[in-house]
Amino acid sequence: MESVLSNRVLSEQSNPSPTVPSQSDGPMAEQQTLAASTVEMGIAGLAPGSFDLLSGGMYALKARTSSARFPLFAGLMSAALAQRRPCFLITASKPQDILARLEPLLETPTAALIEAGSLQVFATQADISKRIFRFGPDRFAQELQHFGFGPGALLIYDQADDLISLHDPFLAMQQVDVLGKWFGDHQVTALLSFSRPSDRQEDSFNVLMDYFSGIARLGGDKAGLELTFQYWRGSGGAHAAINYRLSCDESGLYQAVEARVPRAADPSSADIVAMTDRRVAAPLSFAPDENLSSSIGTPRADTTGIDPGGYSFGSNSASPDCAPRAVSKAKRTSLTS
Repeated sequence: MESVLSNRVLSEQSNPSPTVPSQSDGPMAEQQTLAASTVEMGIAGLAPGSFDLLSGGMYALKARTSSARFPLFAGLMSAALAQRRPCFLITASKPQDILARLEPLLETPTAALIEAGSLQVFATQADISKRIFRFGPDRFAQELQHFGFGPGALLIYDQADDLISLHDPFLAMQQVDVLGKWFGDHQVTALLSFSRPSDRQEDSFNVLMDYFSGIARLGGDKAGLELTFQYWRGSGGAHAAINYRLSCDESGLYQAVEARVPRAADPSSADIVAMTDRRVAAPLSFAPDENLSSSIGTPRADTTGIDPGGYSFGSNSASPDCAPRAVSKAKRTSLTS
């Protein structure tokens, strides 16, 4: 059996662990409190409790207007950080690029958040889709475990198009099943953002609807930017086919300025995704990158006996399999090879 973390290079530097907000304030009690609470969307004007994110839930965002996703990410992260909730960001882009887009929208500089252990960033490898197909989602879940994704954490996975094989609904169903179960079991709240949604993929989302806690679409038209909650389960219950027009406040974050329900609300349509409260789990892999010393946290040593793999995030050249890259102040860490 192939080792998940063969040829890995784990950093020995001791950066603050992102697993808990503070080691001196009763971390176990704080984790339990966070795991039992919800995460607000961070958009002013949304109905209270209707569009928050349940702990352990896995949500999907279809960003048809790709650049519009950054204020939504920033609002969600700000709400989580206000709860002293550890945040993880996984991206297929250069971490420096996405951090530069988020920087002006956050109250605290990203470098300070990373230094404090409140934020950890990972970059996926270029061939992540092949690695996911080869090693499966379970390997990725092991890597999440290895890098301290624990109860109460928020994960934003940017450009999840290569994580989930939407071109193959049956394979995608297996992947999200593993992912959702892992997130639910570990009480990690996850938002998977898809930047390249197509009409064909809409059919796949309909097949996958039972595995997500919610699906929203973000896009623009001549009338402006609109956020559509095709289906969403929050602390106040489940909602479907709810549209909000969005504008930006002075800080650049979104605020909902109008809510409306489409006329023909057909539950079988692609715009109304009926999902169950079933939660799934995901597996991928990643490791730290010395080039982002000022922007990404360092993965901790493997103290659980798990030999996590690396195949979804960027990794060092010694790790050819699935090793992803986590941005850290230490040496680049490979998770799988």
